[in-house]
Amino acid sequence: MCSGRNSSFEERDVFQAMVGKQSGAMVQQVLHKILLDLVRDDVKATLPRDDGGAIPAEALAQFIAGGLFGLLMWWLNSRMRPTVEEVNGIFRRLTVPTVKAAAVRSKLALR
Repeated sequence: MCSGRNSSFEERDVFQAMVGKQSGAMVQQVLHKILLDLVRDDVKATLPRDDGGAIPAEALAQFIAGGLFGLLMWWLNSRMRPTVEEVNGIFRRLTVPTVKAAAVRSKLALR
């Protein structure tokens, strides 16, 4: 990711150009799938194997990818104009506690 407010605006403009056109719905579907695939790999590596009673890794991956996609859409349409770094910080503050809670829940279910 680039640093600085100007480069954040450029990244935002590129993102908006991709998802805002008539082909935007298709681009959004592809972007969501890419995010899901990336998140799924990380979730599977983070959570212990599901032996019943735990939060399924796929459910957590869908939840996180959906949240990330929604956050990107918010960033795109926000009047606040947050930087990429600020959006990344928001994502991490929202996601890390969720992943930790899911991992704890999974470990408890395995007992």
